[in-house]
Amino acid sequence: MTLRNAFTIAKLFGLTVYDLWEITPSATPDETSARRVTSVRKLRLERHWRLDDLAKSCGVSKTTLSAAESGHTPTLENAARIASALNVSIYDIWKPSLLNRKLASSK
Repeated sequence: MTLRNAFTIAKLFGLTVYDLWEITPSATPDETSARRVTSVRKLRLERHWRLDDLAKSCGVSKTTLSAAESGHTPTLENAARIASALNVSIYDIWKPSLLNRKLASSK
C-alpha cells in the first residue's frame, strides 16, 4: 500500500495511518529524538521565506502552516510536504510521540 492510498483508506474509515498500519507508539522515535524537533518558523526564516513562499512550495495552506508554526502538530501528510519543501527530515518538524499520546487519549 502506498502512502497516498493509506491516507485515502484511513480517511474513508475515519482512522489514522497509525491505526491502519497498526503502528504502536513504541514503533516511533524515542523521546530524545522527539525533543529535537525544530520550529517550522525557524526553518522557514533561515531560508528567508515568507509564509506564502513556503505554502506555494509545499502545497499546504498558510493557515495550516501558521498553526504548525504556533506549535500544533501537523498531519503526517502535511509534515511530509513541509519537510520536503524545507529539505529536512520529517522528524525535524514532526512530533510523533506527542501525536501518539493525543491519539491514545482520544480513544
